[in-house]
Amino acid sequence: MKRLTHKDPQTGKIYLYSADADVIGKLTKYEDLEERCIKETTWSLKELLYKWKVFYENIAELYNYRKLEEQGLLLRLKLKVNDVVWSCDFGRIERFVITGYSFGTAEDCFEKPLSETRVVYYYMNCGGSITGDFTDSAIGKSIFLTYEEAEAALEKMKGE
Repeated sequence: MKRLTHKDPQTGKIYLYSADADVIGKLTKYEDLEERCIKETTWSLKELLYKWKVFYENIAELYNYRKLEEQGLLLRLKLKVNDVVWSCDFGRIERFVITGYSFGTAEDCFEKPLSETRVVYYYMNCGGSITGDFTDSAIGKSIFLTYEEAEAALEKMKGE
């Protein structure tokens, strides 16, 4: 294969042996592409300072959340409003939607100790005719996060 370039030993510059139009065209396209990439990926100093400012603010916010969590002031909820949960209390699987939550004791909660406060989730069925509440400790026992978990619990109840 024929070499297209040679290096001048005195100057160190690289020269093209052939003035082939196809090769020159390819090199020109490559140089244009390289120039366009550099223009599109370089940030001005103002943009760079802005990105560092946003990064710093995000790190500061994360630090504040970590401090709140260490102090026991941050509460992590297992569910959010509009999440779907499943129950199989009455021998069939029912679908419910979370409508809200509070921190306290559920009205019909008979779990011990009664004086302990918990996250209470409020739910309703799709038609809105059935509403109720449960504490976060009921998740995995009578309230399930997936249909498959509720199905397995129902099979277990039927087997007993």
